[in-house]
Amino acid sequence: MILGTHISNSSRCFYFREPPPFEGGGRGRSGVDVQFFFCYLPHSSFRTTGGLMSKPQLPIYAGPILQILQMAKRSLTHLEQGGDIVKIGSGFGDLLNDTDIRADQVMGRCIQKAISKSCEGLVARVSVEGLGDFYVRKKGLWVCVDPIDGSLNYKTRGRTMGNPYTAVVTVLSKTEGATFNDVVFAAVLDLRPKSSDLWYAWRDGRRDSKTQMMAWLNDEEISTSTEIKLDPGSQVIMTETYYPANREKLLKLFDGQKGNYSRVGSAAYEMAIVSSGNAIAFICCSQKNHELGATQLLVRAAGGVAVDWEGNSIVSRPYDFRAQTPIILAANQPIADELVSRMRALGL
Repeated sequence: MILGTHISNSSRCFYFREPPPFEGGGRGRSGVDVQFFFCYLPHSSFRTTGGLMSKPQLPIYAGPILQILQMAKRSLTHLEQGGDIVKIGSGFGDLLNDTDIRADQVMGRCIQKAISKSCEGLVARVSVEGLGDFYVRKKGLWVCVDPIDGSLNYKTRGRTMGNPYTAVVTVLSKTEGATFNDVVFAAVLDLRPKSSDLWYAWRDGRRDSKTQMMAWLNDEEISTSTEIKLDPGSQVIMTETYYPANREKLLKLFDGQKGNYSRVGSAAYEMAIVSSGNAIAFICCSQKNHELGATQLLVRAAGGVAVDWEGNSIVSRPYDFRAQTPIILAANQPIADELVSRMRALGL
């Protein structure tokens, strides 16, 4: 609900009261109802953690979206009881027992409304994990949001920095018949208060342009690792072990081989660090498209590849926000080829 509006020459500001349908309500640290504050900046100028952005390639909607994510992150620190479970069994596919927490829904509703308002005239549809789609107009951009990826890490956070939990935004150039190649902008924000890490990527989707992609971490251009030989003993491989089927296949894939096979509990984070060269690859037989839509662009824009377990590029695959995809995100083609070769030899 919009409580109040302030309009100035430079921005429009709205105050959102926390969406209501939670039994017992909720209060912030001040003892009053939590309000989420979003300021919609003009398209011509915006700031991120790194200062005024000077990237002429970025589309005009990128600034407001990144600003909304940063403001939502700051508001999250004032939300108490955010880890309370509000729904169980809301998932799909392998995720039928997924759990929604209060912070997911609060963040999701506010981000959904804020993006719809700030990008008015550009965005046609805003989809949020766990919520219904919000339609703004018939034609335009499709924005997909995962408010908190790594909910367990958020629930179990303590006085330490803890394991990462992230907010993910995927922007597609169309709402109907979209493929992964229609993803034109992506952002992954580390929501931990002590971290300022923000990955984002852009692809020029204009028909008359040469396809160009770029990726950044904290406003610095990034690239994937240049190592072309797989060596788990000296490289980090992100391995999604949440799903039993994926875990069993990974055990066979690297059977008897020492290595740095890691999982931190936020798939978006695990995939994003492939784009910035911190990991050599990410492997999952059933990755949620909530995060994959954004992170496959991050990795590809940074010089990596995104293929399925057969070795085929996923760019022409239909994009379904509420579906899962077998994926290998690799730093480069030779790394992907070696992983696929191992899988074929083992019949995985």
